[in-house]
Amino acid sequence: MQFYFLVTSLPAFFPFLCSLQISTMFVKTASAFLAFFVLISCVKPTQEKASEDAEYPKLVVGIVVDQMRYDYLYRFQNRYREDGLNRMMKQGISMENHHFSYMPTYTGPGHASIYTGTTPAVHGIIANDFYDKVNRKFMYCVEDDSVEVFGAKQDKEKRSPKNLLVNTLGDQMKLHFPGAKVISVSIKDRAAILPGGHMADGAYWFNSEEGKFVTTSYYVAQMPAWMNEFNAKEYPDKYMSTPWNTLYPLQTYTQSNPDDSPYEKSLKQGGKPVFPYDLPSLKEESGYGALKYTPFGNDLVAEAAMAAAEAENLGIDDVPDLLAVSFSSTDYVGHAFGTHSVELEDTYLRFDSTLAVFFNYLDKKIGKENYLTFLTADHGVAMVPQELIDRGVPVGYYDEKSLERSVRGLLEAKFGGSDLLLSYSNNQFFFDHNLAKNLGIDLHEILHPVMHHVMQFDGVYSVLSRKDLMHKSFPEKINRQVQKGWNPRRSGDIAVIWQPGWISDSYDHKGTTHGSPWSYDTHVPMLFMGWGVGDGRASEPTNAEDIVPTVSMLLGIESPIGATGDPMKSVIDENN
Repeated sequence: MQFYFLVTSLPAFFPFLCSLQISTMFVKTASAFLAFFVLISCVKPTQEKASEDAEYPKLVVGIVVDQMRYDYLYRFQNRYREDGLNRMMKQGISMENHHFSYMPTYTGPGHASIYTGTTPAVHGIIANDFYDKVNRKFMYCVEDDSVEVFGAKQDKEKRSPKNLLVNTLGDQMKLHFPGAKVISVSIKDRAAILPGGHMADGAYWFNSEEGKFVTTSYYVAQMPAWMNEFNAKEYPDKYMSTPWNTLYPLQTYTQSNPDDSPYEKSLKQGGKPVFPYDLPSLKEESGYGALKYTPFGNDLVAEAAMAAAEAENLGIDDVPDLLAVSFSSTDYVGHAFGTHSVELEDTYLRFDSTLAVFFNYLDKKIGKENYLTFLTADHGVAMVPQELIDRGVPVGYYDEKSLERSVRGLLEAKFGGSDLLLSYSNNQFFFDHNLAKNLGIDLHEILHPVMHHVMQFDGVYSVLSRKDLMHKSFPEKINRQVQKGWNPRRSGDIAVIWQPGWISDSYDHKGTTHGSPWSYDTHVPMLFMGWGVGDGRASEPTNAEDIVPTVSMLLGIESPIGATGDPMKSVIDENN
């Protein structure tokens, strides 16, 4: 406003200068100087606008918070900082009705779906571990015996994305933008590898035995020097050298159960699940693996992500790069302590501070208008069933081992061979098609009595056969979700859906898990912030497979080859 006044006043000021008998040359020079001063003063706003109107963001940052339920955004919101999650919620767009559209809601399928833009029916990651029907053995979703491990002495973590059947956002960015870099970091190997895709420049995950980040020869010829230097700083030892106490006074954790709760597991054998946690003692008993069950595992990942951004020069030019970061400690804490534990609340309050530090780093390195961030979760989680039971809610625990034994008994009695069942895993039955054929038994002769038998078990909601899942069009949402998670080449012959709120009795009435098609497992946060994104909330239904088509449209590139999702209208419209 002040500079506008100066410019508009120049014509009126000119006669006054003349009346003072000042030379015309001086007046012209003074006018030119004032005009130049005004022009210089406008440079900064012009640069800011140019940054906002840049054709592409310098960096796309994908953040996945393992096991983060939607309600955690609001349950702890009044305790979040303004520069962490609240920044995303106030300065970005929150898609409030965001779900996973399939079952099973596990970490591997979740990360694969987020970054491929499709579901397990297409990308093939049907679980974390699943039965390999061809080789008749269990396989891990990112196992690859052909690669060499870097960063660890032992050879147990031979990993790559070879089992992922389609490509990812990062792959598409590298195809469209020559020179684009893709780096992925997490505690969990599958949470680093699947987001990075097939063409990543690097994927790094935490080795619990040695307390170091590792990678494999799939990505690099040798461990990068910068990661060796990062590992040499021994962050895990520093985090485990002092007790874990609550960030704020214990009595302020009013969103949680009392600290000494019967619904929580203990981190230390024979110990109580209460604060403070003696991390040096836990390290001595359980090694570096105990770090994953504390909020400091998230701090470690954030440090590694910032080190990667610095060393790999992410976001320094006009070619968009991708940094995929997955925070896994929220999942470990959630499994052990449940949704209403002080430990969980403290983990999210500390994660919020970690996120704020991460954003502040990116602001300074790249500029807040030069990077696009999205934050979501790979699945939600159930409340501890025993707590609900104690409060009168009709949920329960199912006995998977008993179910399998019962089905084998049925097969033996009816068909003379329990070996017809190859595996019961991930809520699916796998039958031996060749053996059935040799015995002269039609597969459907097996499926119908087994399905009828399984439906008699306490806690079963529904069962669906291979034929149903391949050929039927389901009007009912839950069955459609099972269908979207079922891959014809990799999945089983019968899928079992359990009643809402039921989990396996392997959890021994303490802690909790996820994997179902019910809302508590599918409803997760979906936040966008930064380059090309407005602010506000939207209630339109969106799914995990819509994330990558949305980012792809913002970037002006094609979605990954198997994408089945759609761009989110509210996010795209804000960009136009």
